[in-house]
Order: sequence, then C-alpha cells, then structure tokens
Amino acid sequence: MITPQRSVWATVAKGIILPDMNRRMRHTLTMPLLLACLSAVSACIPLSPKAPKGWHGTKVENPAPLFDDQERHSILFQLLFGYRRVWGHSALRLIGPGDHKIFWDPGSHYGDSKRLNIKRIKDVIFEHDVPSIMTYMNYRYDEAALLETHFTVMEWYISDDTAADMRRVLIHGYDPENEPEPPPLEKFQTDVPTFFCSAAMCEFLQKYGRNEITASKTYNYPHHLLNELWHTHPPQRVIVFNSDRTATVYLPPDTRQPTACDNP
Repeated sequence: MITPQRSVWATVAKGIILPDMNRRMRHTLTMPLLLACLSAVSACIPLSPKAPKGWHGTKVENPAPLFDDQERHSILFQLLFGYRRVWGHSALRLIGPGDHKIFWDPGSHYGDSKRLNIKRIKDVIFEHDVPSIMTYMNYRYDEAALLETHFTVMEWYISDDTAADMRRVLIHGYDPENEPEPPPLEKFQTDVPTFFCSAAMCEFLQKYGRNEITASKTYNYPHHLLNELWHTHPPQRVIVFNSDRTATVYLPPDTRQPTACDNP
C-alpha cells in the first residue's frame, strides 16, 4: 500500500505560488525567468549521454522499424528525454497490457494544437492518441521549435503490478485499488508547469516505480536522471537519436548487436 503524501506539484500546479492564473498563463510568465536561470548554468549540460562501460552501440540509419507496438506480450515502460544545452525534457510511455497505451508529457504541449484533435487531460494522453516514438521525436525536433540536439529513449519491461499501479495513478492521481482517495492537494499532480518535468518524473518514479525503476533523488535536469537510471537501473535498450534523425542503439553487455528490423 502506498501512503498518500502531499505532492510537491500540489503547490505549483494548483496555483499557490501564482494564484488566480490559469496553467497557460503560469507557463508564460515563468518561462523567461527560468530560461535566464538555465542559461546561466547551460555549460554544465552535456550534448549527448554517455553509455556505461561495456554497452554495445550500433548506428542505425533508419530507426523507425525499431519501434513496433503491435502484438506485444510484455509491458514496456519507456522514458523519453529530449535536450540541448539550455534545457531538456522528460516524458514517459507505458505500452500494455494488450493494446493499452498511456503517455505522460509533463510540462510540455504535445497535443495542444486543435488541428491534431488529440485529447490531452492534465498532461496525460491515452490509447489511440498516444504518439509513436518517431512522431514525438519529430515533434521535439521540428514542430515544437525547441532546437533540441538529442533525443533518447530508454526501455524496460516491467511487472504487471507496477504497470497497473502507474496507470491508475496517471489516470486518477492515486491508486484506488490500494489506498483511499486522498484530498485533492494530496493526489499526484500530472499537470506540471514548464521546466519542472524532470522533478515531477523523479517524484513519480520514487513513489510508483517500486524497486524496478526509481530515482535516488530529485533532479532538475533530465540528463541527470537519464545518467543515474542508465547506471543504477539498466534498461533493456537505449536509443539515442541525433539531429539528423539517425540513431545509435545501445544494448547491455553480453547481448548481441541489433538490426534495424529488431523489435523491442
């Protein structure tokens, strides 16, 4: 049973810091200040992640066939990281069981455009509206005009119980099968202000990743979370995209090299 705790996002997402302002206005007002702060420390952010010793890296010119969500019998948990020197972003996709899909894109705006006709509720997108890896990668590189230089996908197969807990929390803000409904401000807040995606992702993993995928502390920069997980909770596979849309696929030690036709 997970003990209800007051989410750090209850303070921010509910507008205690900036009351009487809707989500979009809070994002607009905080962005210039946060950009200035991030720019001051931008030299500390690397341009690309570094694989742990022993991991195999193979360049793939056409990475699209690497991602096939059809006929999947295991539950796949994917963390997505986009970044450049001044900023970064983290999101997650949960694929399975069966045809179920859920996508959490904290603090970003994929699906906000009316032309996409996507139902996005508190930064969460469900089922057929969940973007493919290639669609979201192209959005980060092109449509969002974020000028990101790298996009990384980390993949784990997780247990049914952990996946079910995560899915319920992303939908309800708590786990209705294992805990009583908490007050609104104590629910997990999926609606996250811009630039707080990494801290929110760390909190989510700490509370609901059990021992399968968790963060030892809260990170402000996504690449710090990426590096910790790569070393402490090694994924089954890591795909690092470059700005030219090619990718390098990394596999753990003692595994064979992938081909462009391999499925996760």
